[in-house]
Amino acid sequence: MIFFLLSVWQEELVVQILWEKVHSSLTGMEQMIKIVLMIKKIAYLTAVILITALPAAEAVYASDTGITVNNYITEPEKAFTAQDLRRILDRSLSVNETENAGKEDSSEKNGKEVEKKEGYPEGDTVSGDGADTEDEKNEGSEENGLFIPKEGDEWMLLLVNKQNPIPDDYAPELTDVNGSIKIRSEIALPLSEMFDDAEKDGVSLMVCSAYRSHEHQRELFDRKIRNYTGRGLSYLDAFRIGSYSVIIPGTSEHELGMALDIVTPGYMNLNEGFADTAAGKWLKDNAYKYGFILRYPKGKEYITGIIFEPWHYRYVGKEAAKIITQKDLTLEEYIEEMEYRYDNE
Repeated sequence: MIFFLLSVWQEELVVQILWEKVHSSLTGMEQMIKIVLMIKKIAYLTAVILITALPAAEAVYASDTGITVNNYITEPEKAFTAQDLRRILDRSLSVNETENAGKEDSSEKNGKEVEKKEGYPEGDTVSGDGADTEDEKNEGSEENGLFIPKEGDEWMLLLVNKQNPIPDDYAPELTDVNGSIKIRSEIALPLSEMFDDAEKDGVSLMVCSAYRSHEHQRELFDRKIRNYTGRGLSYLDAFRIGSYSVIIPGTSEHELGMALDIVTPGYMNLNEGFADTAAGKWLKDNAYKYGFILRYPKGKEYITGIIFEPWHYRYVGKEAAKIITQKDLTLEEYIEEMEYRYDNE
């Protein structure tokens, strides 16, 4: 960034020297044309500087002010832990076992009635050669290094960003983990496994924010705008800079219930420093094994439109997470590669 600004300054210095040399020999009309061209040049360079500096400015602001879980997203005491996940999963497992036991009794009874009606001897089974098993039907497929989820599991790779808002009909089933934070029900098990394995390695993980309603996201975004306008920025500048850290309502992954802000008891700050903690390093090396990816990696801000967030992880499924991590891709790049393959088949 410093080298970029120096190059801009040098370029403007050259323009100024040239201007001084030819100024005395220009007619009135020539001077007017030259002034207009210089104004356009300065406007262009200013726009380039602003566009380049915006993500860095927001990152510096977050780092300097030490934005914490408490004053930025939610209260630390509301964060949930591995124990909370185990408790809700045990409760869910108990309920499912009771329901399944009832279904098995009913199925066994109905099965015997069907066998008698169709004339099959009791105990015989009917199978078709070449028929797909249930497991085969439920698996996705990997094609040319890209995992394609099976029908019904497309939600795992749903791309949501500033250019791709959440579909109007998106309505996930949510699980309330601890009375304060909810997650999409399907990710509870892999998340619990990840937290448990982290504990075995001596790393404690906590989720301080997950699902957010549209109203909650709007409240957070409006608060960020008020913060910046209160510091003297125009609404347009506040909107542009604020959207690099608090995403515009309707385009936030937190509204999916699959995005998580993860912290650790010894470091409750949502800033780049989390990447240097034991928890941040463990997640970077292991999260993909459980289906989670670092959603906004460093150096990819120009693709995601979001500053580096080492605490923000998103569920995409184990197969896709492995490929995205190994290839050092963002979700945007992975989806683009999938679409390119389809368009060129």
